[in-house]
Amino acid sequence: PRRHMSFRAAPRPHGQRPLARRPARGYHPRVRILALDGSLGGDRGNSSVLLDAAITRLSASATVERAVLARAPGFAVHRPALAAADALVVATGTYWDSWSSRLQHFLEEATPTEG
Repeated sequence: PRRHMSFRAAPRPHGQRPLARRPARGYHPRVRILALDGSLGGDRGNSSVLLDAAITRLSASATVERAVLARAPGFAVHRPALAAADALVVATGTYWDSWSSRLQHFLEEATPTEG
């Protein structure tokens, strides 16, 4: 039978950092998702109801943050949340066969940060 052998790590020279540990096998960090409500109705609209259902499903396997453009319009307010997110989910109604003016404004302000 094999015996379990333990080894002590060799001392490191002063100031040298230890090697980073790898995550355990099968470990997957939680994905961060920004759920953006770009509708004109904000929390009162149909897009909000749809986004609530999506957030409920996504929350089981991801960390979800919600942003509502009707409450806080523009890109600058949401830039830190967007930068921290791994994915973006957008909900908006269709107005004259396109997305909302709030979402259009958000995307126009975000354009210089693409890349």
